[in-house]
Amino acid sequence: MKDIRETYTFSRALHMMRYGGKKMQPLHDNWIYFVENETLMVLPNSRIKQKVIYEKSMGSDDIMASWVEVK
Repeated sequence: MKDIRETYTFSRALHMMRYGGKKMQPLHDNWIYFVENETLMVLPNSRIKQKVIYEKSMGSDDIMASWVEVK
């Protein structure tokens, strides 16, 4: 089944998280990203909030991925 959700670049997704309060996720994984107090956060499948360490948590696959809004 084709995914019909609107997709965004990482840059646009980050803008939407930072200035729009949106929760976003890359199409290739189930981690939910959002910005809280100027910090990029991640909500894993276990639903426990953890801070994201950018250099360790995000690679080129995430940055080059298509992102979708989590509703």
